[in-house]
Amino acid sequence: MLYVSFSALAAVTLFLIPFAFFRPQNFNRILGQRTSRKLLAALLVPLLLLSATAAHNTIPASTKIERQQAQVALDQQLTNTAPPAKAELENNAPSPTSPPTQQFYMVTQVVDGDTIKVNIDGKKETIRMIGLDTPETKDPRKPVQCFGREASNRATELLKNKKVRLERDETQADRDKYNRLLRYVYTEDGTFFNQHMIAEGYALEYTYGTPYKYQAQFRQSQSQVKSEQKGLWADDTCKGNVSSGSQPIPVPKATSAPAPQPIIEQTVPLTRTPDALASGVNYANCTAVRQAGAAPILRGQPGYSSRLDRDNDGIACE
Repeated sequence: MLYVSFSALAAVTLFLIPFAFFRPQNFNRILGQRTSRKLLAALLVPLLLLSATAAHNTIPASTKIERQQAQVALDQQLTNTAPPAKAELENNAPSPTSPPTQQFYMVTQVVDGDTIKVNIDGKKETIRMIGLDTPETKDPRKPVQCFGREASNRATELLKNKKVRLERDETQADRDKYNRLLRYVYTEDGTFFNQHMIAEGYALEYTYGTPYKYQAQFRQSQSQVKSEQKGLWADDTCKGNVSSGSQPIPVPKATSAPAPQPIIEQTVPLTRTPDALASGVNYANCTAVRQAGAAPILRGQPGYSSRLDRDNDGIACE
């Protein structure tokens, strides 16, 4: 009963306060004297606070229980609609160890069994593969080595006009002295090309200075293929010695018109570059190089000239 009385008093007082502020003259008859807003505020505001406090303190126990139950129900509803806990978000988050998207590049040319050219973001780059060495086929200083053509043909079969993924080895330099990128090569089906060439007997394991990342793995593959006598390890091919059974690079025989010969300095002094002067061998153009069976020519090799290397990638007449 007290709760209802005090609540009613508080409501009436709250109702009278706006009238006391805007029309204080209405209270003159009630109070029997002239009143002001300040006087009315001094009477009504304390009355409102006292009645509200008394009403709160006399709330029936049953009403308090009902309010508590309502609050509990509201809390449960909020819990059910709350955002996921941090632990749940972490469980649903992508794994930080998920592999990044793999980048593949188109092989535009197979130079030989261990060297290719790829298109990287519109730029042609020469790739020298790490950890292997295939028999030479295009070095003008050497005859075609045993099993060299087979290695080049195999590389062409697997890589030409195909896309490959490249892997750098932090234990090795990024580029060699010919400015070629040093990389491991993977085909789109996941074949580790460097190791594949060794395991199939098309290449020898090769360490240049510092041991590389997969050295033990490559050497194990070489030991296995050697014991199986496959590829260049077979008795009827090279027996592991690629210099044996080599054939000189064929030079076309002269017909009615003699094949172009290297131009001597006295004949065409203006076409000889510092590279040619240093090596003592000079070709008029790439046609002469190919007819001599010397293409391509790497920078530093006899006959190399920047004049013949139009894209300045260190490989002339490719």
